[in-house]
Amino acid sequence: MNRNISVVIDRVLKHIASQNPEIDESDGPSRAFDPWRFNLPRSNTEPLLRLKFEARQDEVAVKRRAAVLEALIQGGR
Repeated sequence: MNRNISVVIDRVLKHIASQNPEIDESDGPSRAFDPWRFNLPRSNTEPLLRLKFEARQDEVAVKRRAAVLEALIQGGR
């Protein structure tokens, strides 16, 4: 596995750990909260990381949560 991908995943998971999410590791790191959840499956054949994100919230809240995850993945926060 690509080390950079591991660093990104660790950064995201550490950031949200204090929010006490429901944890599922069956298809890569997945974290669930009441109104939203995300999954960061690793590619087995390419140095890629995918973000799967779902939410039952208004558009502003969804964009805010997606922006935080995007910033963490890109190296911010």
